[in-house]
Amino acid sequence: MSPRPVLRVVPTPHEAAPEVRFCGYCGHRPAPEEDHRICTSCDLGMVLSAAATVAPRHDQPSLIVDQALGICAVSRAAEALLGVDEPDIVGRSLAELLVPAQAEGVSLDTLVGGVLAAAGAAGGVERAVVRPAGEWGIRYVVRMGACGPPRAVVLVLDDDEV
Repeated sequence: MSPRPVLRVVPTPHEAAPEVRFCGYCGHRPAPEEDHRICTSCDLGMVLSAAATVAPRHDQPSLIVDQALGICAVSRAAEALLGVDEPDIVGRSLAELLVPAQAEGVSLDTLVGGVLAAAGAAGGVERAVVRPAGEWGIRYVVRMGACGPPRAVVLVLDDDEV
């Protein structure tokens, strides 16, 4: 046996996407020198961080979901798009608001799996097609990624309705 170490393939580390800060309610992105926890633009949302590839743009519909799939925050644009009021929906299950868009053959596990994968993927982006619960004929592409603190997932309803 040779005293040389055994060579093996090592996965290439993913380059971390740059993080940006954003308001969970209005989507405003504070200047880097601003160190406020509450948004100074709307005075309503908590300032969170996420990879630039997943963070919502200003006034883009988004939801913040915790690791138990409970809704923690709803943006102003998502309130208007989905016809909900944040105080009424915070603390409820994501499945009460959004479900996978496919009518048959796809269970809620598909959406749940995407959310859980997004929570564990540092800088990664997961995508799914969803519809409002109880609605048919309306579908949205949602991109999901980790955000925080505290650790959560941001779901951004992209502008391109399917």
